[in-house]
Amino acid sequence: MASRTKPKAVSREALGLKRAEFERLLIYAQSQAEAAGGVDALPEVLATAVTVAAAQQTIDRGGGLLCFFEIGFDEHDPYRLIADAYRRIGATEAAEAFERAVKLFPFEQPHLHRERRLAWLEEVQSSDEHHEIWDLSDELIESPEVWSKLKAYVEANRDAFTPAGRPPDGDH
Repeated sequence: MASRTKPKAVSREALGLKRAEFERLLIYAQSQAEAAGGVDALPEVLATAVTVAAAQQTIDRGGGLLCFFEIGFDEHDPYRLIADAYRRIGATEAAEAFERAVKLFPFEQPHLHRERRLAWLEEVQSSDEHHEIWDLSDELIESPEVWSKLKAYVEANRDAFTPAGRPPDGDH
């Protein structure tokens, strides 16, 4: 399903992030999730960073919320976990926009009903170009709030992103 939403031209560099270092720390967190068998096995700091980065990258690169909601998740309540992770980094507006988008589904627990979810997304995409989900998607794509808050969160918890007994790269 292609999205009509176009990413905004906001780069991580424009936000003043040290991209290589930030991405290295996120890659470390993601590798820890893979080694542990998923984000549930990680300490909350790493799980939060991995969850936000994965969700936001999917929204940014995948074409917005409609494409994001096409994905199936194994977690018990993945949408709540994602909104909670946005809140933990301080991206409250993004968490609220994400939760509003989830509440737009005309049935409870959309993550559990893949076929119904996909049918509703297809209906919205083909027949309702003024649906609220488009505005919420635009709000979240390449959100400067999310990326700057995630960077600050990672920096504030930098020790959690470093293997025990090893100084972070560039600090030796």
